[in-house]
Amino acid sequence: MAADYLQEIRSIQPEGPYLIGGYCFGALVAFEMAQRLLARGDKVALLALFLGRPRRPTLAERARFHQNELRRRGPGGKAAYLWEKAHDNAVTTRTRSWLWRLSYRLSRRHERPSPRLLRNIPEMNLRAARSYVPKAYEGRMIVLMSGAAGRRLHPSRDLAGMTAREVEVVEVPGDRDSMLREPFVGVFAERLEACLSHAVEAP
Repeated sequence: MAADYLQEIRSIQPEGPYLIGGYCFGALVAFEMAQRLLARGDKVALLALFLGRPRRPTLAERARFHQNELRRRGPGGKAAYLWEKAHDNAVTTRTRSWLWRLSYRLSRRHERPSPRLLRNIPEMNLRAARSYVPKAYEGRMIVLMSGAAGRRLHPSRDLAGMTAREVEVVEVPGDRDSMLREPFVGVFAERLEACLSHAVEAP
């Protein structure tokens, strides 16, 4: 994925300095892209990772969400929604994920996975993330992180093993799922813009 993205970027901007950033799983991709750019002698003016700690919704928040979903649906839609939720629990989700991984491994022994298997983008991304072993980045890395106030980041626990010669943490409000939505995205945009301006002005 990193190689494909770099090919697309170079088709528009053949030479650096490059400004690279990514959110969540995209942060891993951005990190690898920056590694490859440095390895070939290109300048990376900015490597920014957008990460956040997930927040578990409260029972009241989950109840309000489901009430709103039921209000939006007609009589037939309400029944279908309740049926879907009755069969959509953590055990079911883990079982589906395990069955997908097993099917993927078995299919790779004989031939390439079927197109149907490859349509499961979340599982493909999860598999890629778990198999990726990042090396220390020899440049500067900025982490725009939500939910990390007062905590020192640990690369293996908080950054999926990504570390760099120099790491700057910029705290942003919200959590992993809300940092890029209102009312928090305005603050995120301001702090990212400051990082971009500094990277462009730096010699």
